[in-house]
Amino acid sequence: MAALGRVLQTGDLDGSLNMAIDEMLWEAAAAGMPYLRLYGWSNRPCFSLGYFQSGDEIRCVPEWRGLSFVRRMTGGGAIVHDGDLTFSLALPTVLARRDPDDLYDRLHRAIAAELRSSGIPAVVEDSPVPSSKSDRLCFLRHDPFAVRVHQSKILGSAQRRRPASVLVQGSLLLTTSIVAPEIPGLQELIGHPVDRRLLDEAIVRAIQAAFRLDLHPVELSPDFRSQAAELAHEKYRSPAWNERR
Repeated sequence: MAALGRVLQTGDLDGSLNMAIDEMLWEAAAAGMPYLRLYGWSNRPCFSLGYFQSGDEIRCVPEWRGLSFVRRMTGGGAIVHDGDLTFSLALPTVLARRDPDDLYDRLHRAIAAELRSSGIPAVVEDSPVPSSKSDRLCFLRHDPFAVRVHQSKILGSAQRRRPASVLVQGSLLLTTSIVAPEIPGLQELIGHPVDRRLLDEAIVRAIQAAFRLDLHPVELSPDFRSQAAELAHEKYRSPAWNERR
C-alpha cells in the first residue's frame, strides 16, 4: 500500500529561501509525512555549494566572482542553478533505504526510466567509480549512480540524514549555463528543447514509484512561508553559514 505524501511546486525563489524551505520540510518529515518539492531559482545564475564547500570555490574562478551562492545542507559538488530543474525529497527514515547508496540507486533508476519513457536515452552509471573531488562542480564529477545521456551527467543528487528523516536534494540539468558552458544540458544533448512541465510530472511519477508514495499537491501555508523567510535571513544569508567549511 502506498504511503500518503505531499508534493509542492513553489516556483522560482531566492537561493537562501529555497534552502530554508528544504530544511523545514526535512524537519517536518520526521513526523511521518513525505514531501517532494519542485522549484527554481529567482536569482539565477546561483550556485548551491555542497556542505563541505565554501565561497572560496566561487571566488577562485574570476568569471564567477560576484555571482550569488548559498551553501546546502547536503554534500557533493557545487551546482550552477541557471537552466536546471531542482527538487528536494524529505522522507521519514522508515520510508528511506537504510543504505545511502541504495537510496541513490532506487531514485536515479526510477528517474532514468521515466526519462526513457519520454524518449530521452538516460542511463544510470553502473560502474562503482568513486566520486572524484578534483572538480568543484557536481556535473563534472564521475559519481556512481549518476544519470547520464550520451556519457554526460544530467542528474545528480545528495542526501543528509537525521535519526528520523532523510533529505535528498537533486538537480536535472535542462540547458547549458553561460557561466559553465563546458557542461551540456538535456537540450544540447538531445537536440531540441525540453518541456519543463512534462519533466516535473516525470519526477513526481518516478519518486512515487521508487518509494511507493501517493503524492497529493499542497501549498505552503503563510505561517510556513514566514518561518522559512526568517530562517533564510538568519542562517542561509549569513556568512557564518556560507563561509563555514
